[in-house]
Amino acid sequence: CVHFAMQHFRALPFLPPPSARALQQLGRQALGALDSAGAGPLPSLVERVRAELEAAVRRVPTMGTAEVHAFGSAALGMGTASSDIDCCALLPEHPHAHSRSPQGRAALEPLLQLAADAITAGCPSVSALQLIAEGRTPLLRIEFVTQAGADGATGGTVGECVAVDLCFNNTDGLANSYLLA
Repeated sequence: CVHFAMQHFRALPFLPPPSARALQQLGRQALGALDSAGAGPLPSLVERVRAELEAAVRRVPTMGTAEVHAFGSAALGMGTASSDIDCCALLPEHPHAHSRSPQGRAALEPLLQLAADAITAGCPSVSALQLIAEGRTPLLRIEFVTQAGADGATGGTVGECVAVDLCFNNTDGLANSYLLA
C-alpha cells in the first residue's frame, strides 16, 4: 500500500477539495466504522476529558451540536502513561472550518478562540490552554488535571496532568484511527 500511495502522492495537490457534505459524510462513516471495529469503551480518564470538552464546546452558541470524539492512541487503547489524548470536535454548523485549505483555516481560527474561552471558563480541570493556529492541524493544546490536589479539589495544589490536543473537523484523524483499529 505504501509503495502505491507514494507513486501517487505528488498528484494529491491537484485533486479538487472535497465538498462540505462529503467531509461530513466521511466523518460519520469513520466514526461508525471505528465504533464497529471493536476499539472498545474509552478508558475513564479519556472519557472524562472527552465529555468535559464536549460540554464546554457546546456552551458556545454557534457550536451547540458539536460532538467531541477521542481518536489516536488513547481511543485505540495503545497509549502509554506519557501519551497525550487526541480529541476532535465535529462542528456540523461549520463544515467549511477545517485545515485543508486557506479558506477553511481562516474559518477555523475564530472558532478555536471561542472554544478556548469556553473551555477556560467552563472546565475546572484545565490548568493550561494554548491555541496553536500555525500547525499543520490548528488545535488547542490543553493541560488537564488528572488527580485532585492536596486539598481534595482540582483547583488547589495541582496533581498529575495529561496533555490533550483538541482539533476541529479533523475527519482525517478519525479515519486514520479507524484504519489502525
